[in-house]
Amino acid sequence: MMPAMRWWIALLVSSVACSKDAPAASPLVGESRALVDRLCACRDAACADAVDTQWNEVAKAQPARQLSADDIEALARETRRYAKCLAVLRE
Repeated sequence: MMPAMRWWIALLVSSVACSKDAPAASPLVGESRALVDRLCACRDAACADAVDTQWNEVAKAQPARQLSADDIEALARETRRYAKCLAVLRE
């Protein structure tokens, strides 16, 4: 598993216990969804690599924070979509 994927998973897991006081929506979800959409639209490895670099930068820039349960679910879903699209492009 790639380091950024591990980071996202760790963020999601660590946020579960504190999520009840978090805001209902997170810009992180929207940004993640947009990156996944771009990745899934890629037709070659060069495009995928560029989006993967951005994904890693976003992951590194995110401070540890509380997320709502809805955000956690949404980020987990987007992370799964990301992994699927990346795997197809790198085959």
